[in-house]
Amino acid sequence: MKVISAREREVKAYSKRLSVEVEGKVYGVFLYWDDQDGYQTTWYEGSQWVEEPKAIQDKAEEEDTSVGYLLEEMEEIAYA
Repeated sequence: MKVISAREREVKAYSKRLSVEVEGKVYGVFLYWDDQDGYQTTWYEGSQWVEEPKAIQDKAEEEDTSVGYLLEEMEEIAYA
């Protein structure tokens, strides 16, 4: 018996668009991750760019993680 072929897809970057509710307000978030720089998030309210909400910054700091990672963790819980 032997392996004739194998494929592996290496992920070096990805992006997602999320809807996130923070303190009753719904935001659109573009989440980007790459293996060089880690997570970046861009927040929108409607079509307007807005600053990242302080509440999510505080939660990420409390969890000792980045906002991007925290959002991904919250996404996994939502689909569990």
